[in-house]
Amino acid sequence: MYSGIGFMFPMITGQISSTIRDRASEYVSCIEDLRGKNIAVKQETASSKSRSLYNIGANLIYVEDLKSAIILLDNGNVDAVVHDKVALDDIAKNASCYKVVDDLFDYQDYGIALQEGSQLREKINRLLLKYSEDGILDDLAIKWFGHIR
Repeated sequence: MYSGIGFMFPMITGQISSTIRDRASEYVSCIEDLRGKNIAVKQETASSKSRSLYNIGANLIYVEDLKSAIILLDNGNVDAVVHDKVALDDIAKNASCYKVVDDLFDYQDYGIALQEGSQLREKINRLLLKYSEDGILDDLAIKWFGHIR
C-alpha cells in the first residue's frame, strides 16, 4: 500500500499521516484540519484512495512520487502531504521545517505475495506465528509504526 516500508507482514498495520510545513502547523493537528485543503498524495497508493480524506472534502493533488509532493509543499502549492508515516518521519528528521502529524488517518494491512503453490508459504506462516507469539511483531510495529494495532 505504501512506499517506504522495508518489510511487510499481514499482522502489522501501516498508517497514513501527513507532513506539513511549520507555516501550516497552526491549523493541521488532525485529519479534520485538512478539510477543503490542497493535499499532495502519491498516485496509486492507499493515501490516494483514502476514504478519510475523501469524506472530509480534501482537494487531492496526485503526484508520481513523494519527492514531487514535497516540492509542491515547499513551493506552497499544497497545504500538506499525506503518505506513509515511516517515509514522512524519515524526511522530517532531516529537515526541521516539516512536522509529521501523529493523527492516524487510516489503518492498512500488509501482506506478502507469493506464487500459487509456493513452498515458502508454510515457512513464512510459521515464522509469522512464532514472531507473533514471541512479541517480535509487536516490537516491529512499535519501532516502525509507533503503535500496535
